Amino acid sequence: MKLCYYLLLGWVFTWSIIQKNQFKGIHFISMPFNLNTNQIKITLDSQYKDDKNLQPFLFICITQPTQSTFMQLLSEEKCIVDWFSYQMKKSQYFVLQKQSINIIISKYYQIYQYDESLYIGFQSTYETNIIVRIQQLNSNQCILDCKNETECKSQFCNCNLAQIGQDCSLIIDDLTQQQIFQGGKIYYVDIQKILNQKEEVLIQFQNSTQFYGFCITQNFNLNQIQLQTNNTLYISLNHIKECYKNIIELKEQFNSTINFYFLVQFNSNNLTYLKSSIQDPQNYFLIIILSTTMSSIAICFLICLIKSKCYATQKKQKNVDFKHDMKHFPSLIEKLFPSQQYAILRNKCERFITLNQCLICLDPFYEDSHVRVTYCNHIFHTSCFDKWMNVHKSCPNCRSSFDQESMIKYENSIKKNSDMLQWSSRTDEIKVNLRPLINETLQQQPQASQLESLRNIQAF
Repeated sequence: MKLCYYLLLGWVFTWSIIQKNQFKGIHFISMPFNLNTNQIKITLDSQYKDDKNLQPFLFICITQPTQSTFMQLLSEEKCIVDWFSYQMKKSQYFVLQKQSINIIISKYYQIYQYDESLYIGFQSTYETNIIVRIQQLNSNQCILDCKNETECKSQFCNCNLAQIGQDCSLIIDDLTQQQIFQGGKIYYVDIQKILNQKEEVLIQFQNSTQFYGFCITQNFNLNQIQLQTNNTLYISLNHIKECYKNIIELKEQFNSTINFYFLVQFNSNNLTYLKSSIQDPQNYFLIIILSTTMSSIAICFLICLIKSKCYATQKKQKNVDFKHDMKHFPSLIEKLFPSQQYAILRNKCERFITLNQCLICLDPFYEDSHVRVTYCNHIFHTSCFDKWMNVHKSCPNCRSSFDQESMIKYENSIKKNSDMLQWSSRTDEIKVNLRPLINETLQQQPQASQLESLRNIQAF
């Protein structure tokens, strides 16, 4: 019932459909239309379950084939098939017409003369679902639906650069510009460019690989091309000139646009890697130069990285060593720079009245602020100075050295002049040993000039 519906619909719109489910064997097609004026296009689509199995063939034979003789007739070219569509696993098609005295009008465009003595049909070695469409074409109607935004001219699709196929559906890459070749993919060689350069094409691969090489006009006909297994791809100037001649004849015959390509398909499922290209040795030297440059940059970067890490490690070690040193000399800091209240210090030495601001945090000193006085006569908050000494080894104001060596040297100088001045371990007063400066009875403060002179002696 479904098949009758398709046939009725096809009669109204000048096309017919043959549908076969789980078909296996050979089926012959009878023409449902008159071929006196129009062309007839036959298209075969199939749904096969296993990619490894042979696909169905749409064929035209001059001898009646059987299931057992079909492949033999195909190899003897007594049967014609759409090899390119078959290899690309696309819809196979034929165009039949009567305006010719030869059976083959164009193998590239799949146009053939129709004769009642021909056997037209489809063959399948394995069970598959098949749909065959038979359609009438007008003289101004495009044979195929042009892909990739290409235009149709004189019934044929005009492919752009790097496009092949009668419908321009395949976009391919330039063989001479590749370093890695993908199995099952088609690449092209621009024979116009090769002829202008007058150079043969010789490409070497790292390992032996399988590939087909053929002119675009041969339409992937396996009876005309041979599967090669080699680690070298060679295209001679004679092959290139012959391919160029065939393309020119095809373009003049059908007034169509076709690219001047020699095609190469890699039959291996693995990637094929380029070893060298004699055709364009500049690419090889360019790769060497780029590789050398990138290697030099990488080595320089590695050296800089190592140096920066070493510098950071050394700096970190110095900080650790310094903190370690200061950790073992807290009594030395407390002895040389004792912490005391600012009010007591100011009362004992009037010159500190003007030094009323911490030079680290820039906050003022208050009466109860605890401060430290350095031997370079600068005053700081105790907490600010302790934090500073955890990181630095110098005075925040005059950059006098406060490292371990300088502090021990200063401590020794104090011991030598202990008869002149000593620092009390107490945090609230300074004792002067030269002579009594404080009248304990009257509780008078020492004069500023006396205290200042004593400090100058010790190089504050």
